[in-house]
Amino acid sequence: MAVPTNTRVAKKDATTAYAALNYTDGVRIYKSNNCGVSWSRISIQSSITDTVTAVGVIPNTDTVLLSTCSNDTWKIYKSVDGGINFTLTGSRTVYTGNGITKSAFCVLGSGIIITEIPMPEDNTTGNFYICRSTDSGSSWSYIRLGSSLRPFSVMNIIEVATGIVLATEVYYLNTWQDMARVARSTDSGLTWSFPGYTAVSPGPYTSYAQLSNGKIFWACSTHVYNLYSTNLGANWTSWQAPFNVARLTSTKNRLIASTTDSKIYISDDEGTTWQQVATTSNPVIDFILF
Repeated sequence: MAVPTNTRVAKKDATTAYAALNYTDGVRIYKSNNCGVSWSRISIQSSITDTVTAVGVIPNTDTVLLSTCSNDTWKIYKSVDGGINFTLTGSRTVYTGNGITKSAFCVLGSGIIITEIPMPEDNTTGNFYICRSTDSGSSWSYIRLGSSLRPFSVMNIIEVATGIVLATEVYYLNTWQDMARVARSTDSGLTWSFPGYTAVSPGPYTSYAQLSNGKIFWACSTHVYNLYSTNLGANWTSWQAPFNVARLTSTKNRLIASTTDSKIYISDDEGTTWQQVATTSNPVIDFILF
């Protein structure tokens, strides 16, 4: 019996979304045309057996992207027919001690696509790179964030204004402690800087959310290290949520958070007060806001 083990979702337009699910018989692609109320299976990709780390859709097109990772190989697949057929367009050997279980595609307003990829320098250090495409995912270039540290993850890529992109770099401080910091690009992901705030032992989850007034929030599993910015990520101020955040997103003036204890909260006053609205079976939620 085929059993699902992993699910990733992405939005195409105001009503349409795609989902990729890992099954024992391969990756299954599903599509919803009614804001996620119901789903139909598009295809079974029996040749893709690695863990799906991300699914992406180029807005208002039938181009669907998959990122997968095994213990030692990272791959990107592209479909131009709405998830029926996929072609391998990117692949790299990765450091087996790191691996990726969760990532995301960020499609910039210019059409440039950015995601993350691990790449080894030696057998003890995994240095993470931004993976970037300017041709709708048909080919990829690999851009190191410029850190001399020992990063093992780059997450939460978001475009907050035209060409201004934020990401989170998580890296080793020592054998028992890790760090996280904001990475910022003002040229659509070509070069990166670090605004200067570092979180100690941030936990396994970090995420960004931006309100309609431009205010940006960054949250991690350790709530004492949450941040906000009012100038597109150039400077940051600390803030504290009353819980540990697993995922943070926003719609217009509302913040939406899933927590590490599997609850969902909303805030309509920029994170000052929160209201619990639901509980979940999993703290890590892929939110799609239509």
